[in-house]
Amino acid sequence: MLMELHGGGHTSSRRPASRQLPRVNGDNLEAVATDSYLAEIVSNPEFSLDDRTFFLRRVAWLLLERVLRDPTRESTITATMSVARALTRLLIEQPLVRSAYHRTLAGGEDLATHSVNVSMLALGLAHSLGVATKVELEHVALSALLHDIGWACNENDWRRCDPAAEAHYGARSARLLENLRLPSPVIDAVRDHHDRAGEMLATRDLSAAAAIIGFADVFEELRLVHGTRIGPHHRLEIIATVYADRFDRSLFKGFRGLLAT
Repeated sequence: MLMELHGGGHTSSRRPASRQLPRVNGDNLEAVATDSYLAEIVSNPEFSLDDRTFFLRRVAWLLLERVLRDPTRESTITATMSVARALTRLLIEQPLVRSAYHRTLAGGEDLATHSVNVSMLALGLAHSLGVATKVELEHVALSALLHDIGWACNENDWRRCDPAAEAHYGARSARLLENLRLPSPVIDAVRDHHDRAGEMLATRDLSAAAAIIGFADVFEELRLVHGTRIGPHHRLEIIATVYADRFDRSLFKGFRGLLAT
């Protein structure tokens, strides 16, 4: 049974009488962000798909906030891997959640919000493109969550970090993931994504995961720049016009399929 979680981390074996998802905060995050607990949330039909999506988004955001302040803490990375698996499991068990993954993008400008948005878009796009295996989808979700880990610093606002780091954060992202001994497809996807963004890797040499993350990243960047002034279909039109030579046509087709769900 689901634990009833409160701010102080107190737990009970009783299911919440209101059938509302538990509140998650810094005090109970470690108790929530485990494979077993998140699996119960994902598979619980008492909660709507949107509610489960928002819950996982909240957990992912809190974890990314920690990762981006201390990217070397292995327990936080392990918990981030758990939420990537949970997002993947929910998508596999409930394919209609693809719609929630692109409809429930958060509106903040912080790096944690950006990373979570990119992950949910990339995961939905990968599923729309027919990426079929659970492991491959998990790798896409995790790579996208951690694709900007190279920006990690102790500042509350990532834009106040060392400006000189901008030229090297892609390589730093891959190096941090290597030091954390993450799966090689995750490391390769992040490295390829940044190499392509820096024009160091030809589009034809891009891995599928890196291409998917890159597309989701550009789509999310347009949200950051334009906010709600332009809708998702307009953003897709801009990408098709400005970045036509950067992405394979199948990505545009897959993203249109994602938006149609």
